[in-house]
Amino acid sequence: MRETSSITLPGMRLSTSLSRLELFVKVINEGSLSNAARALALTPSAVSKSLSQLESQLGTTLVKRTSRHLSLTEGGATLYERAKTILQEADAALHATLQYRKPSGVLRVTCSIALGCTQISRLVREFISLYPDIELSLNLDDRIADLSAADHDVALRITSRDDWDYVGRRLAPIQWIYAASPGYLASRPAVRVPQDLAVHCCLLYPAMTEKRQWSFFHDGEELNVKVPCRAVSNSSLALAEMATDGSGVVCIPDYVAHRYLNDGSLVEVLPAYAPQQRHALYALYTKTRYSNPALRAFVDFLADKFEDGVPWNPREGSGRTQALSASARPATAEGSPGPRPASGNQG
Repeated sequence: MRETSSITLPGMRLSTSLSRLELFVKVINEGSLSNAARALALTPSAVSKSLSQLESQLGTTLVKRTSRHLSLTEGGATLYERAKTILQEADAALHATLQYRKPSGVLRVTCSIALGCTQISRLVREFISLYPDIELSLNLDDRIADLSAADHDVALRITSRDDWDYVGRRLAPIQWIYAASPGYLASRPAVRVPQDLAVHCCLLYPAMTEKRQWSFFHDGEELNVKVPCRAVSNSSLALAEMATDGSGVVCIPDYVAHRYLNDGSLVEVLPAYAPQQRHALYALYTKTRYSNPALRAFVDFLADKFEDGVPWNPREGSGRTQALSASARPATAEGSPGPRPASGNQG
């Protein structure tokens, strides 16, 4: 019988070897013993002791320690590169077997605040009722998550990009809607073409605004119009609420706009002029994590939900009809916006 090789040294168990290699790599990645200790929930002395034991068993110094920084020896650099590969392969091997398990455990999902409050939270309720063995953790954050870290399994993001370093599954198209409150439109000059916005108050969302311009697409042509700014916010929910108060014209995504259009607190402006930007909702995840049955179940669930179209089509309510008449209303004297229609609570 042919002898099999082992990655352990005499007197070292495999579990001990992997644990110390993981600690060694963490120390180098974190740049100090104290940082590694915090990341591993250990004391600095425990980290130092484990590193010294690894060096003793290997019979060589791996890290040169000073009071201010760490530096790898030649042997340490060799071990670091190979240890990273070993740990990545071990992680991939463990994840590869997960596909045979029933969906269960913790699934960590991140998405933007507006998307989470208006749409994803409702879908989460349905998902966890279908999969009672999955504990779903939903983190709402407008910052782009680093999926290579261990904090999130899948990110739901709205983007026009398709060159992510992650695996991306397109779930649904996202449209942008120009809208304002009926009271605001009743007290301002009519908005028939984009150039009419020059005498209006506009509420700007940075992702849809470049050089204080809004871009329109009409009859195959692109049109960029400079608009006066009344307020700026990185929250489409906040902008929608400002617009319902009569603060001005806003450009917001359809998944936020639909509720306001359907209850009449906002009406669509310039429906014939589509915003130039094209975005879509993607589920983003790393290749290794897709073997997780819980992640696959969640992404497949969302894909099924959006297969026949988005559930938030803003043009199916009364907002479309009102928009046509409101945008073409004759000019009136400038004055205070009319009373705010009821818009309900957020989320």
